[in-house]
Amino acid sequence: MNCNVAKSRFAHLLAAAALLVASASLAAQTKPVLITDLKVGDWAEVPNGYPPQWVPVTIAGPFDRGSYKINQNGLVISVCAYSTCIRHRTPTAADLSIQQGSAAAMQNRPTGPIGGKFGTREPATCPNRKTPPSAANAKQYFVCDWEANLHPLEIDLVGGVAIELASSRPFNYSQDRNYPGIDVRSVVYDARGKFTSYICTANSPQLNDFANTHNCNAFPYPTAAGLCYKDNWGDWHCRMGFTSSSPMLRDQMPPPGF
Repeated sequence: MNCNVAKSRFAHLLAAAALLVASASLAAQTKPVLITDLKVGDWAEVPNGYPPQWVPVTIAGPFDRGSYKINQNGLVISVCAYSTCIRHRTPTAADLSIQQGSAAAMQNRPTGPIGGKFGTREPATCPNRKTPPSAANAKQYFVCDWEANLHPLEIDLVGGVAIELASSRPFNYSQDRNYPGIDVRSVVYDARGKFTSYICTANSPQLNDFANTHNCNAFPYPTAAGLCYKDNWGDWHCRMGFTSSSPMLRDQMPPPGF
């Protein structure tokens, strides 16, 4: 055999062997590893979205038969305990700040008979609706009307309300007939303004502090319009609807008092 040919074949064999070693090393590095040392409250990361990105979570339940329960935003979900599904995380200053703020909010959350279930203030009430609307009380009438409907699994609140009234005018059938119980003999006030609607879910001992204090979806409406009117019982109401679509802001804290 030609000496040069033999050397060439030997070099190819060495290259192939090196490639096999590298492949084996890479396979060893990428082979899923079972992670069993995470404890309740620890920070971790899980892949989310497509293409997947690693996002921070906290551990809600200990290692159990190859999986963990985690707090991811407002949910408690199960993930596999292999390194392809979960990995350790050193919390950042931002992580710790959110965690500390959530813990403080939990300690100070309201405990009223209605809002306490959701960690929110009580829905607004208006004991006296006999005074005609003004710049001062139209906002209160609007909030009371918005928050009057109660639901067992969520609470609807409103914040960031601003309302402006036009001069009074007579009832107009084509414009005003759909307002419930409206007194057609009374004057009405066209209204415009802005508000943010909050839909908040119930607290749960299975959720962490962040999930229990950031349990609202918010819908900001920078332009709204409607009517202040008197009903057939002599009570005044102010209702506004949004005039444009709104993005949903997830994981928001409940609104403060109005």
